[in-house]
Amino acid sequence: MGRRAGNLITIGSFDGVHRGHWTLLDKTVLEAKKRNLVPMALTFEIPPRMVIHKYPDPSVLTTPHEKEWLIRERDIEKVESIDFDSEFANQKSYYFFKYGLLQKYRAKGIVVGLDFHFGIHRSGSVYDLVRWGQDFGIPVWVLPQFKWRGEVASSSWIRTLLQAKRYKECMEVMGHPYSIFGQVVNGRGVGKNWGFQPPIFNWNRTSFSRREFLSSEDGSCRRNLEAGIKKGAHFWGCATSADVPRW
Repeated sequence: MGRRAGNLITIGSFDGVHRGHWTLLDKTVLEAKKRNLVPMALTFEIPPRMVIHKYPDPSVLTTPHEKEWLIRERDIEKVESIDFDSEFANQKSYYFFKYGLLQKYRAKGIVVGLDFHFGIHRSGSVYDLVRWGQDFGIPVWVLPQFKWRGEVASSSWIRTLLQAKRYKECMEVMGHPYSIFGQVVNGRGVGKNWGFQPPIFNWNRTSFSRREFLSSEDGSCRRNLEAGIKKGAHFWGCATSADVPRW
């Protein structure tokens, strides 16, 4: 039997795609399977609050490419990244619900967190979403905040852990290693004398901007990192040394 037309959608910044986000993503997949719908995630390249409050240098845990890869690892089949510009920010909440979620993204079910707000000045709340969903026959699931060892798992908390160099705790909250994605390029062949070929990454500010993780007082970073190389279904564990100039 074919799938019904439409998507079961979850919405959020999903920066870092941590354990708290997993609850939303996994619920979306579960309910989509029950209803024979496609599980879909709507997200943003830059977290909306960083745009609203005009952060001079937004610092994200994951680039758009990394975020999509991590979201799809939770069995979400569609990932749509929204550009949170002034036009989008000034939409009325009901307009976004009816013409965005229902018409453009064909939502047949919606999963959000308890603190979810939408529309101009964050005027729309989960209570509006549930009420309007009932009017249109669209089920809405509102999930409580996920706590990890007594603390609410959030991207802000993870950034605080990174800045304090508490990397082990950071990875525990995230539920996965703090990943670096980049293009593997040819080096000078020095590693041949070591019995294996170490990976050489090529990245730039666009693909890697997490300064609080790779930074030091002298403006560069030479730090051993737990890392690995993934290609297709294969994964190779390795150790790398990063040397990243300050931009």
